[in-house]
Amino acid sequence: MQAEGQAAAIRAQGEAEAEIIYKKGEAEAKAMNVKAEAYQEFNQAAIVDKLITNMPEVVRALAAPLANVDKITIVSTGNGATSGMHKITGDITEMAAQIPALFETLSGMKMGELFSKVRLIGEQGPKPSDDKAKSAGM
Repeated sequence: MQAEGQAAAIRAQGEAEAEIIYKKGEAEAKAMNVKAEAYQEFNQAAIVDKLITNMPEVVRALAAPLANVDKITIVSTGNGATSGMHKITGDITEMAAQIPALFETLSGMKMGELFSKVRLIGEQGPKPSDDKAKSAGM
């Protein structure tokens, strides 16, 4: 009798844990479906949003090797913008200047075009859903 009671308790606990795992998986699947639907509806906007929000991480990754530099010894025989410390700061500036080109390559959009589409704060304008309704003849 006691063994049957323990077995039933273990079985009930296992079923409860399985139900929790199932419900958690079901909730995660629903969340993924909601994201997928949103990405399909706002595909380009979603990609641009991901790229912009991850841009600091890209810049951080580009700069990470510089964080490991302990000491820089400059041996330079020339002068001007292509020698000495000017060369190092120029290289860093060139790296930073490549970020917009990287964004444009990954997104397929020119940064200028993207920023020209962004409404100013407080500016009233049609919502994307309004544009769709007008183009559909609604």
